[in-house]
Amino acid sequence: KLVFALSSPRTCDVVIRIPRLTVYYRALRLPVPIPVGHHAKENVLQTPTWNIFAEAPKLIMDSIQGECKVAQDQITTFNGVDLASALPENCYNVLAQDCSPEMKFMVLMRNSKESPNHKDINVKLGEYDIDMYYSADAFKMKINNLEVSEEHLPYKSFNYPTVEIKKKGNGVSLSASEYGIDSLDYDGLTFKFRPTIWMKGKTCGICGHNDDESEKELQMPDGSVAKDQMRFIHSWILPAESCSEGCNLKHTLVKLEKAIATDGAKAKCYSVQPVLRCAKGCSPVKTVEVSTGFHCLPSDVSLDLPEGQIRLEKSEDFSEKVEAHTACSCETSPCAA
Repeated sequence: KLVFALSSPRTCDVVIRIPRLTVYYRALRLPVPIPVGHHAKENVLQTPTWNIFAEAPKLIMDSIQGECKVAQDQITTFNGVDLASALPENCYNVLAQDCSPEMKFMVLMRNSKESPNHKDINVKLGEYDIDMYYSADAFKMKINNLEVSEEHLPYKSFNYPTVEIKKKGNGVSLSASEYGIDSLDYDGLTFKFRPTIWMKGKTCGICGHNDDESEKELQMPDGSVAKDQMRFIHSWILPAESCSEGCNLKHTLVKLEKAIATDGAKAKCYSVQPVLRCAKGCSPVKTVEVSTGFHCLPSDVSLDLPEGQIRLEKSEDFSEKVEAHTACSCETSPCAA
């Protein structure tokens, strides 16, 4: 007789019974965690009856697949790292995207303009551009800019690959397995995203790489690792495609304002990576401090920074906290120009 019993999501006990001999193995380490509810009655030790052979495949698949969750002001990445989701106002952030050459999907999120407690979601899948949001406390959805009411759910695309959207609780659930999305659940306040198993290790964005490794969990689009969570989240802001989107922030290289001396001579220092700043004609109304690296040059050396340059190909001399803008006020509409 062979009996398995989970002692924790990462370990199990094994009992092997043969005539005249019983062998016990305690706390054998499993290659992957197996999430399972604890059903034993309090203070009562029960004989393990869980059928590991029947349940293990599903539990292992669920553990390997990974899930990214957003609730209130917290984001939990695929690898289980919790991030404070202090998102800049009116700008979409890349939650997750297919970072393979196929680029099958992109999932974007921003704080709702109308209700700060709600989130707006935009999903790009091939020829589909899907917006999910709340307006006047009512769920709204647009597919390729055409509104689809809840009364018309469930929705299933006519073309292949298939995209399906159905009601789930107070929100909706989207699935598009051929695009790499197993499920995407959204109710305005919370968001859960599960990529398909074959997308393992192929994603990037705030939700991470889904590779069971947290060493590079704060990896930015340029491949470097951010010095703090805020810097990481800011790096995944998607620049506005048009002036009407309301995102008045942009990534820009900044000059350190305080005086610096190197080898006894005055120097001027520039960030080697971009910092969020308000667009031209706008001023900040909300700011945060972020850590960024700087490279210094002699004060008499000129440095030409072309418009739109977001990376300084220089070594980092030191790190300093600087002000990053997260909300802006504009005297005139950016579209007026």
